[in-house]
Amino acid sequence: MNTIDTGFVYPNYNPPQHLLDALRDLSANDSWKTHQYPIFRGELRLRRAITKLNEPLVKRHIDADREVLVTVGAIQALDLAAKSYVSPGDDPRFFHRSNKTADIFNGKEADTFLEIEMLSHQYKSLSFASNYPNYMPSKHMMQAFRSVAQNETTYAIHHLGSCRGDPRLRAAIAYLYSILMKRPIHADKEIAVTTGAMQALYLLAKAYINAGDEVIMFEPFFKRLEIIIKISGGIPVFVPLNTVSGQKARQSNDLTFNRKELEAAFTNRTKMIWLVNPNNPTGKIFTEEELLFIGELCKKHDVIILSDEVYQFHTFEGPKHTRIATLPGLWSRTVTVNSGGKIFSSTGWRIGWIIGPEELLWGVYIGMNALVRAPPTPTQMAFAIGLEMENKILNTDESYYQSLVKYTIAKRDRMLKILSDAGIDFVKPNSGQVVMANFTNVINKIDLSTESDQKADFRLMNWLMKHKQKIVTLFSIS
Repeated sequence: MNTIDTGFVYPNYNPPQHLLDALRDLSANDSWKTHQYPIFRGELRLRRAITKLNEPLVKRHIDADREVLVTVGAIQALDLAAKSYVSPGDDPRFFHRSNKTADIFNGKEADTFLEIEMLSHQYKSLSFASNYPNYMPSKHMMQAFRSVAQNETTYAIHHLGSCRGDPRLRAAIAYLYSILMKRPIHADKEIAVTTGAMQALYLLAKAYINAGDEVIMFEPFFKRLEIIIKISGGIPVFVPLNTVSGQKARQSNDLTFNRKELEAAFTNRTKMIWLVNPNNPTGKIFTEEELLFIGELCKKHDVIILSDEVYQFHTFEGPKHTRIATLPGLWSRTVTVNSGGKIFSSTGWRIGWIIGPEELLWGVYIGMNALVRAPPTPTQMAFAIGLEMENKILNTDESYYQSLVKYTIAKRDRMLKILSDAGIDFVKPNSGQVVMANFTNVINKIDLSTESDQKADFRLMNWLMKHKQKIVTLFSIS
């Protein structure tokens, strides 16, 4: 029986024509920046327009750079405000809450990436820290985006959809991953579409981490993962990646973990292990043998595996990427996070997804419904159409997954040559979009006395921004 849902407040007609025209213009824009991450505060042009609209209403000047923050809908704005200011003892409305949450959100535990972005904006520096491509999304994705932008007859494209994600997109994802994971993936029960992979991680943390729970991570690690764990009340437990010999790694696949150290990290308080494979920032691809060892420990201690696989199609040399959920006995305890933006070079479209058993995704659906309601519908539809086209040419030379590897390797090798010519030591990444380099000899050759920061790595970063209009992320401080 078909029913009409009257529980959601959105109209059954299109947005104003000038907004539809603007969307169509964007779809025809050949600037790659249109389709990649904006600054964290929101696109500057939008912030200025918001300022112009609201100044007459509040009868005061509004600083577009300092007093406007763009969010993924009003519900996310409310959640961020609550996380920033709710104190222990107040009535929590969404899930559970850490006593440290407000401190983290208000800067008492610094987010280095946020600081870097603000300094980059101040000095108009070219940032190597943003981790997104400087080229257009795949041809099929752009064709799909244009077809969505030109559709003015289906009003539902521009309004809220299911908290689980658009059915057509979930079906396309299910088709692809049923092949990749060698098992049937149920589109309605085993997939959750999110507003990017970072939101997927946030929702999973909120669904499964309680105050005092321990979460195992390999280091070095992406700083924001630690922040997500902490604001959920969790305690990160780090296991280092090193070479077996203790000597310097020449390439990322030289790295591994000490099995005794990993085993010792599991306690009766361990709730999850966050596995980033392929690894960011090192570029290491975990071997099947390593994954089997991790899986056995998780089964022994009844631990949930969160497998972040956003760089699954950015693998170059070394072992073939193995999805840990495909190994014996691990599907039932694994949630796999993926990024449509990373796969199809469209990070600004903000689409990610989680794949896993229904019982592990239920908390994600509740969280999505409460905190955001649904990912952006137009980009979901574009991804659905584009992914359907890609699915038809899977494992052929025409597939974007094939060209993505070739293009990324070329850019990696160019960067490695630049570093080598400059006398900077590095670890050659076997996957991903990041190069880890040792800047110690550079610090010793540059006069950093003009920089006031106490730490040499911060002084180097500031010097590069001011004098070379370049910015890098130094992993010693991130």
